[in-house]
Amino acid sequence: MKKTVIAEVKWIPKELGGRSAPPTGGKYCPIIRFNDTCTSKGDWSAEILCTEFDNNLNSIVEISYLSSEAPFENFKLGNAFKLYEGAILVAEGKIIMDN
Repeated sequence: MKKTVIAEVKWIPKELGGRSAPPTGGKYCPIIRFNDTCTSKGDWSAEILCTEFDNNLNSIVEISYLSSEAPFENFKLGNAFKLYEGAILVAEGKIIMDN
């Protein structure tokens, strides 16, 4: 069974270098980098389910890793992270619930 967590995400608007709109309606797979990494295993692809966002570009999302070999120990309550599309920072977030 795949480990998932719930996170608050603040999407960076296009005028500040982010996405033109937050992803909705399906799986989204950016690179995830944790601010306080528990391991030095490098970058990993996340699988994110984002269904809606508010007027301030905030979302509550479900996150997992694409690989079962990923460092799931980073999925700790309160751990902050950044989401990237290639080298472009598109969002910042924090884990708020362990599923």
